[in-house]
Amino acid sequence: VFAQITNIVIAAITIIVVAVPEGLPLAVTLTLAFAATRMIKDNCLVRLIASCEIMGSATVICSDKTGTLTENKMTVVEAVYGRNVHVAGDTEIRKSPKILSNLYINNPVMQQGVLTGTELLKILLENISINSTAFENVDEETHQIVFIGSKTETALLNFCQKMGGDYMAYRESKYIKQIQMYPFSSERKSMTTLIEINLNAEGIEYSEPIYRVHIKGASEIVLGYCSHAMILPHPKDRQGEVINQEIDEKLLNDFNENIIKKFAENSLRTICLAYRDLTKSEYTELLNRLKVDKEIDEETLLSHPNALKYLLEKNLVCLAIVGIEDPVREGVPEAIKICQRAGVSVKMVTGDNIDTARSIAKKCGIYTKGGIVMEGSDFRKLSSDEMDNIVSKLQVLARSSPMDKQLLVQHLKDIGETVAVTGDGTNDGPALKRADVGFSMGISGTEVAKEASSIVLMDDNFASIVKAMLWGRSVNDSVKKFIQFQLTVNVSAVLLAFISSVIDGNESGALTAIQLLWVNLIMDTLAALALATESPSIDLLDRPPTLRNAPLISIPMWKMIIGMAILQVIGRIGKPYRKFEDIIDDQKKTIKTMVFNTFVYMQVFNEINCRVITNELNVFRGIHKNPYFYCIFFFVAIAQFFIVQYGGTIFQTIKLSWWQFLICVGIGVFSLPFAIFLRLIPD
Repeated sequence: VFAQITNIVIAAITIIVVAVPEGLPLAVTLTLAFAATRMIKDNCLVRLIASCEIMGSATVICSDKTGTLTENKMTVVEAVYGRNVHVAGDTEIRKSPKILSNLYINNPVMQQGVLTGTELLKILLENISINSTAFENVDEETHQIVFIGSKTETALLNFCQKMGGDYMAYRESKYIKQIQMYPFSSERKSMTTLIEINLNAEGIEYSEPIYRVHIKGASEIVLGYCSHAMILPHPKDRQGEVINQEIDEKLLNDFNENIIKKFAENSLRTICLAYRDLTKSEYTELLNRLKVDKEIDEETLLSHPNALKYLLEKNLVCLAIVGIEDPVREGVPEAIKICQRAGVSVKMVTGDNIDTARSIAKKCGIYTKGGIVMEGSDFRKLSSDEMDNIVSKLQVLARSSPMDKQLLVQHLKDIGETVAVTGDGTNDGPALKRADVGFSMGISGTEVAKEASSIVLMDDNFASIVKAMLWGRSVNDSVKKFIQFQLTVNVSAVLLAFISSVIDGNESGALTAIQLLWVNLIMDTLAALALATESPSIDLLDRPPTLRNAPLISIPMWKMIIGMAILQVIGRIGKPYRKFEDIIDDQKKTIKTMVFNTFVYMQVFNEINCRVITNELNVFRGIHKNPYFYCIFFFVAIAQFFIVQYGGTIFQTIKLSWWQFLICVGIGVFSLPFAIFLRLIPD
């Protein structure tokens, strides 16, 4: 009696061990770790491992433009200065008049509104050279001279050199002193530098210095600051007289429609360059307006929030509008098509002009018929309900700030979307944190952005986001494959133990404790390793994303779990082997050995079935790409042979003849055609 009770207790504990899916955490961890490791090869550095799984459910991607959708290799391809002088293409730019001397302009001449086209060009090149933090350096790998800094600024400095200017001559001149620099701000969309000049065109030092403000930035914003524009009436005479003309509504419309819009429609970023001169008395008056305490020094005064406002509030003169080309990255339009095919919406969030943004979005395939293109300022004015109503159709958000991106992400989440967002700046941190998955840029991104992100794109390329999405879907599928396999074993093992106990109350069960523990090893550790290491197939992107609140077990999975469990119980109950009793020496031991052997081989071949969680019939697709799977498959199959044939005492088995063994394997193989039958049953 004591022995029977002991056997029952051991069997009960073993069944509990087998029935509880303790291998699931291992499978999830293995899947995520495997994906995170392999994603590095696809230029995705995973910082938060859970983001791999979440990316598989992404329904919206909000992407920056510069450097992500485009190459971030900027070149000035068109420019208009003096309103009427238009240079386009590298050859024409290089043919422009060369500026090799007389870098500085006599301020009184400018105050009278009279200067030549050559002098105007000098001021323009001074603006580009001084109002910049980019510089040249020798690349350690190629040993070639390259520009270091903002891609926009390096494009402008390159343009300056092609036009004959020497930016270092301006920066190193002892007659130019930089007083204050206001770095580029995504809120202001501009950068400003204040300098002091002490030399006129004839090389004579001024009795009192001139203070000059140089500004560059988003064309329509900087042009909006300007009260005047330098006009060269006769463009063929580029060295002729220039008029300092007040900007009225007609001239403003001319700039916007005939220059800025045309550049933008050709996918060019438009930058406006402007300047303002102040006399000593005007500069002193400006400082006095900022003073609240006589003890405050000049540098502190110029750091005052109102200082920049006062510098730009009047007499700002437009010098030029330049068009900068940033080509769309190779492969981006194809990647966006893949996203759309996969049921994932892509939205462009950029600081560029709305026409430039729309043009680039068309090239990428983001902007489609019926889509909405909107500026950040208009988006911010909408009510919360209005935002919720339009965000699903919004495809391009132009002239946007980091706060606009944050608002967009939040309202997309409010309507039930799973949102991935890209960001590279410090101000993108809140949006990256708020998104379900935040992608920072490994090349151009700040450390703050990287810390706030879930995944770092090491190549700053949109196509890498698609690879992350593919891995995310693979992670979800791998976990489901393991669940499908394990639940089949759980259900069949428990049913078998119950039915065998009912049929023969004196038996400890169809399988012994040690046999069940071997099965547990197969279905937990080894199955997790085999099914969790499947490489993703591009076919995963031919279906819409699985929603995060969707059932974990789908109808096709339930069909397989229940159907295969029933087959395994029937195949292992022992009755099919009764007809061999006349040729079996030890009927009971042989039958139990064959039941155990059949049980294991059914799991081995059902593992192949579980590589598919849909109604697809080809379960062998891509099996050769996963060495873990077929190595484990053959290891278990061979190990089972040795356990049955030579593990008699430990595993309580008896040696089977070759045809008895083949019967067990044959019943296991039958799992494959039976799975096809189950998948053909309508959902």
